[in-house]
Amino acid sequence: MSFRSSALLVTALLLPLSIASGRAMPHAQRPAPDTSLYQPRTLGSADLAHDLALLRQSLEQVHAGYDRYVPRRVMDTAFARLERRATTPMTDIAFYREVALLLAKIRCNHTKAEYPAALQQYRETHDTHLPFRVRIFGKRIFVDTSASTTMAHGTEIVSINGVTADSIIVKLSRFAAVDGFTDFARTTLLERDSDLTGSDLDHYWPIELGFAKTWNVETIDTSGKHSTSTLAPISYTAWKSLDGDTAPLDFANGTHLTVRRDASAVLTIRSFVNYRTPVNADSLYRSLFAQLRTRHVKHLVIDLRDNGGGSDDASNALLPYLTDVPVQPVN
Repeated sequence: MSFRSSALLVTALLLPLSIASGRAMPHAQRPAPDTSLYQPRTLGSADLAHDLALLRQSLEQVHAGYDRYVPRRVMDTAFARLERRATTPMTDIAFYREVALLLAKIRCNHTKAEYPAALQQYRETHDTHLPFRVRIFGKRIFVDTSASTTMAHGTEIVSINGVTADSIIVKLSRFAAVDGFTDFARTTLLERDSDLTGSDLDHYWPIELGFAKTWNVETIDTSGKHSTSTLAPISYTAWKSLDGDTAPLDFANGTHLTVRRDASAVLTIRSFVNYRTPVNADSLYRSLFAQLRTRHVKHLVIDLRDNGGGSDDASNALLPYLTDVPVQPVN
């Protein structure tokens, strides 16, 4: 089901933000990107009010878990704040930023806003992405794969364009739409969320921190050497082509078993998403636990640190292998 207005197309799960041009009104808004890179469109208060009303109506009437994790009064307050903010004109980027932060409060990974059409087209046709993909551990960022020969796998990123790694994580994690209270999954979404235009780090960078003509990256390589590199942005297509451990995570490709020599093993399940490339969850677990018996493993560690949830069948099928007590999942 969808509801269309002049500025916003709202769907039940993923929300494509298709902001119309509105009337040109000179008004500085946050964020203020380099207009030589992208020319923000300014939206009048009437358009903003109409779109917010439509957004709120669609979420309240269609979203099955709108107030499942957050009290309705919290969302009412968030909408009231944005409605007051929208009484004056806003740019499409500023409005998108506010809507994205509001939707993140719902705590549903299926509920997020796509770019306005003009911004989406710009990012698909111009070189605006970081020339590497990353892994995040705590408050530290490391290069996974890179388009630059100066940025090897394992290189630590200290700062990008003067913004420290810990600040990048804090600022952009607020936009990550996690399921329920799986806040630990925010950094995973920054690394590799594939629903939007790149990872959440790449997708939300220009919204929060502005577009960049160049990337000035302060790094520490694996030998401990500090250096600074000036790198050119790459296209979205080039970014998607980067190989490495940043492909969209599914239950099938995110589950693996490592058996150690001391009769212990680690079962890593990085995602329970089992609807993009579905597999029989019970069959997968049966095979893995058969290996544990064959290898006489006595101690098993189940690593769910990167797991942000997904499909009930993938998580529920694990339970019978962990306990002899019958378990009845409750929806």
